[in-house]
Amino acid sequence: MGRALVKTVKVYDREALMAEFAPLIKVSVERIHDTSRLPLDREDLLAAALTGLFEALKSYDPTIDRSFRSFAERSIHKAILDEIRPTADFFQHVQIQPIGPAEAVRHHEKLTYGYDWKGHKYKMH
Repeated sequence: MGRALVKTVKVYDREALMAEFAPLIKVSVERIHDTSRLPLDREDLLAAALTGLFEALKSYDPTIDRSFRSFAERSIHKAILDEIRPTADFFQHVQIQPIGPAEAVRHHEKLTYGYDWKGHKYKMH
């Protein structure tokens, strides 16, 4: 996208802008969603990325930044990170302890089997 096109931002079609940046947005959202261990919704990340794109469109100054594309990429990435930051902050405080195979078997048996009043083991439904 050229500077002249960004200068006339009021007449620029949002659909055309979304179509031009769709591959970048898709790759960014998929990369963060697929590599994160956090429970993230793709639709929320996509909405954040589009918000970042439109914020970039509003705040881009061609006299300061060289290309709109690099400015938009930074804005999209920042918007996605702003979206996941509350979730990451929450899960940072949750401690998940890894367990070994023996502990996993004991846990599975505890959930799968019960004991009657005589101490006989039986399989639960």
